[in-house]
Amino acid sequence: MIGHAGLVAVTAACGFHGSGTGDDVAGDAASPDAAIPSATYFVADALGDHVYRYAIDRDHVTPTAPLAIALDNATSPLLVGGQLLVGQKDLSAIVRLATPSATPTPSGTITGNGLSSNFGKMIVVDDEVWVVNAGGTDIDRLAVGATTATMVGSLPVMNGRGLVFDPITRDLFVSQCCNTDTILHFTLDAARAPTSRPSITGDGIHNPHGLLITAWGELFASANTNQVLRFTFDGAGQPTRVGVIDANALSTPIDLAMAPWGELFVTNQGNGAVSRFTFDPTTHAAIEHGFFTVPAAATGLAWAALVPD
Repeated sequence: MIGHAGLVAVTAACGFHGSGTGDDVAGDAASPDAAIPSATYFVADALGDHVYRYAIDRDHVTPTAPLAIALDNATSPLLVGGQLLVGQKDLSAIVRLATPSATPTPSGTITGNGLSSNFGKMIVVDDEVWVVNAGGTDIDRLAVGATTATMVGSLPVMNGRGLVFDPITRDLFVSQCCNTDTILHFTLDAARAPTSRPSITGDGIHNPHGLLITAWGELFASANTNQVLRFTFDGAGQPTRVGVIDANALSTPIDLAMAPWGELFVTNQGNGAVSRFTFDPTTHAAIEHGFFTVPAAATGLAWAALVPD
């Protein structure tokens, strides 16, 4: 797994709403929008020292060749405020890239602020950037401006990796890997103070990383069993595993992203592939939609960010 090192959607049926992508203008998977047929997909290759920018669409399984952005230890991309932030896992830093939709250009670096090596997921929570310190013991809360960054708080979490937030219901989920093998569940108040909810343990959870909440009320979690686990919740927030997604090149899956037209993209660290799945509109059964491989036989695929066009 990424010993060092989604994207989201959320609902109504089980208490969730359907947003919380953690990206600047990410699609709301609560209502897949067939009118938005394309998106930009940033995926980090932590071992290959690159971030790749793909133009993806619903009709072509294999996208055209990506733009390769050379960046040491690139692990976790996040588009926010018109800039691309990329965590660097061994450098305890976040690089800023201006004009990410044109020619991405380095425009500064964020260091200090409690950042450790080994980055997990970065997302937006309200007007803050939350960074999982996978090599540390917390999630850092940063106020990030155009040229400034200030640590404004933290959430204690051991072995954290993935992170997803629903801004409507205020539900926050955090995956813990490396023998902790738990998915933590919190609700945040208006000041972003957390209240613990029932966590998820057992049920096949092994080194969980990416998290995503679907339009129909399930939580997806990638696991080191080459599967994506599926959970629902009752009115009290108690989780139940209801199935798995497997095959279609899943190999140490890391991050999960939902396109605006309702298609799941999964980065795989084991083989450098990005797996694609659509879903039956009635049963929500996963349907394999092929996969594509990131250049240079990448085997360090980490976190991703998907932004509708």
